[in-house]
Amino acid sequence: MADAMDPAAVPVPLLDEERIEYIEASRQEMALNCTLTGFLFALLIVFVLFSTTITRKTFLFWWLVGCAIATIIQGILMAIEANVLFLATQSQESLSLQISTMILTDWLPLFIDASLIFKLLAFYPRSSASNNKRLAVVAFPVLVKIPRLICLMYVVITYFAKPSIFKSYLLVVEWSLQLADITYCCAFLIWKLSNLRAAFHRQHPNSTNTAGLRNTSRVRSQLQFLIESICCAFMLPCLTCALQIGLYYTHPESFGPIVNCHVYLSCIGALLATVWSSIRDQTSRRTLFLNGSSNASSEKGSGGDPLRSPGYRRQAESPSRSETTRTLLDQIFSDPMHDIETQQTEPMEMLMTNPSVNEEAASSTMKLRNVRRNSATPNGAPTQLRKVEPYESSKTLAGTSRSNSVERSSDE
Repeated sequence: MADAMDPAAVPVPLLDEERIEYIEASRQEMALNCTLTGFLFALLIVFVLFSTTITRKTFLFWWLVGCAIATIIQGILMAIEANVLFLATQSQESLSLQISTMILTDWLPLFIDASLIFKLLAFYPRSSASNNKRLAVVAFPVLVKIPRLICLMYVVITYFAKPSIFKSYLLVVEWSLQLADITYCCAFLIWKLSNLRAAFHRQHPNSTNTAGLRNTSRVRSQLQFLIESICCAFMLPCLTCALQIGLYYTHPESFGPIVNCHVYLSCIGALLATVWSSIRDQTSRRTLFLNGSSNASSEKGSGGDPLRSPGYRRQAESPSRSETTRTLLDQIFSDPMHDIETQQTEPMEMLMTNPSVNEEAASSTMKLRNVRRNSATPNGAPTQLRKVEPYESSKTLAGTSRSNSVERSSDE
């Protein structure tokens, strides 16, 4: 009976001051995670709705969607962890939740930063760059991620043997490597875009100001939205990473919220960049569609010339299947001065560069139309005119030249 009443025999969890502070910090992290998870979920819906068919076929799209879903799961697990720690601080369930949340919190920025590699490779597609050059571009980000992975693995393995290792300098080293990784990618992208802009200035020396560049060609707007994507996706995590390193030394008690805030800002920045790219992609495509429809309506009053008819223009301007499946970045950076509008109108411009051939083809076409208009069917009804294709006009031109040569030989 005495043993039953012995307080030492009753397993009562004792909450010391350090444990109470840890529970309070977990509750604060739960509030932060719930707020950011709700915002991230709404942003993910917008991201999926504004995505295009070409964007959804890329691996980067599904990579970022997976990172966003993992971040939402992290917020749910951390909310459960805070409640479990408040009820039973030493339970096995709280231990497993701590492992899962710690892995998601520490490892998720590493996977998010992997999207930088795909954005760098977009400047050097396989069709125009060798494998050695592509490897040289992404060598530094890949090599930096290897020590980052080693640091995170060591932190996770030794966390329960030495709990103080969670606040050691290993995480600061990992943050510093992440800062170097993001800074390199930002500097490389901005350097590449500045070279493209300088090349455009050399090709268009008359357009010196920003407004003139924007009105001259779509290349300026494409460079502009890429710079905005860089600022949204990479500058924000870079500044957050530098800020959390400084706060770690000045305010060590705010370590947990800083880490979670950095994870969410990394996901939000990557999603914002892709959403912004998708919106700008749809805007440019809508502009091209409206310009094409206006050009087609203006061509209706061109005198009925089959070479300038809307049907032939659509046939000449229709892109191939391989071009439509390429991503927007591949279309831009396979050729520095690549312009979608000039590419689509190139067949029409090449066709109209020889005036003699066009005049002879147009005259032969008008002769055929006059003959068909004057001829009549047996019941007296005029014959129905049909559309003359470009190859028919070329055949007519060839027949006319052949008949002229026969007449010259007979005269001789």
